[in-house]
Amino acid sequence: MFTKVRELVRKPKPSKPNEAALPHNGAPIAAAEPARPEQLREVFKLAPLGTSTAARTDPPNIPFTSNLVSVSTFTIPANRAVQLLVAACEDGIWFGRAADPGSVKLSIALPKVTACVLMPEEEALLVISDRELLLFSTQCLPPGQAKSPLQKLDKNVDSLITTFLQGKQMVVYSTRKGGDYKVHVFEPAEDGDLPHASFEKLHELSITSPFTSLHPLTSRLALPCAFHWELLDPSRFRSEHVAHPKKPVSGRVRREDVGRGLGCVELTGEVLLLVYDEYGAILDRTSKQVVRSTVWKNKVSRAAFRPPYVLLFGASMVEVRHMGTLELVQLLQAEGVRCLSLPMQVRPKRERLENWEGEGGEEVGVGAAAAAEEVWACMSAGVGGEGQRIVRLSRA
Repeated sequence: MFTKVRELVRKPKPSKPNEAALPHNGAPIAAAEPARPEQLREVFKLAPLGTSTAARTDPPNIPFTSNLVSVSTFTIPANRAVQLLVAACEDGIWFGRAADPGSVKLSIALPKVTACVLMPEEEALLVISDRELLLFSTQCLPPGQAKSPLQKLDKNVDSLITTFLQGKQMVVYSTRKGGDYKVHVFEPAEDGDLPHASFEKLHELSITSPFTSLHPLTSRLALPCAFHWELLDPSRFRSEHVAHPKKPVSGRVRREDVGRGLGCVELTGEVLLLVYDEYGAILDRTSKQVVRSTVWKNKVSRAAFRPPYVLLFGASMVEVRHMGTLELVQLLQAEGVRCLSLPMQVRPKRERLENWEGEGGEEVGVGAAAAAEEVWACMSAGVGGEGQRIVRLSRA
């Protein structure tokens, strides 16, 4: 097990030397941003892949030939000190050592890759390629190994995540055929007769409203629809609709603008943080009241939750804000930046929103806890795959 991967990690190359609370009155009023540049703190730092304190020169760029889709890392029991990297691009899966960008090469050539999920404990790699969900073994990643998928799990697949439901790690994906939308929940199966990972279907649920992505909650899933979030409990076949709060604006002019849903997190059992491309809102599910809301400094394309902070990725900067207060904490200038990290499951922090106002917060994600603090992204000034550089954002 892990024979070829172990050979790779044995020979690592050395590195080269307060916004106010807002009552909901049909249209929230945006509060003025109180944070001045001198008040901002450094809570995250950005560094290119392969950078070390001993390095005297920038690491080389990886010659990607198509747009990056996602980045994941893992280690193997034989050498926990070496972090291995899996980068999904539109033309396939790239693999190598995270500390040595020169080792990262195209491993599995695939067409039209749109998502990739790594499950190291199961030695499983799940990829959406040309809308087919394929299962690979991580053993096929090193050079010289057979690259055929172990199994084709489904077709017409749009979204893919892993999350913990009922205390177990699950694979959740969505399918779309015409106007028929479905959510599927799989769990790893223990089959001693098979030499590789396998999965069995637990639930299949039809969704009446079109949705664009999947977001993990504590024991449910959040689906952003046109007019609401659908909070889905797969084990009980139940769902709850949470209407999108309107975009807050300066002054008292009412507007009907509703943004594109990018993320949903449970801050407490009854309070949700809803992230949109232009604004964010903290909503009490019971009273349907907006507790706090604010407009971002720039339009954002992705959000990454690292309690107690949320990182908002715009075209030229990353905004770091506190999840419980929406206060702006840090601005990172990063031209052409795109988030590549997978959605992370966040546990609610006790029962009161005030408990989020400190530095605490709990989280659970895919892989080791140390790696969970990192957020992977890429910066690019080129077109297509040219000029893309993987960067990591880690706690300062």
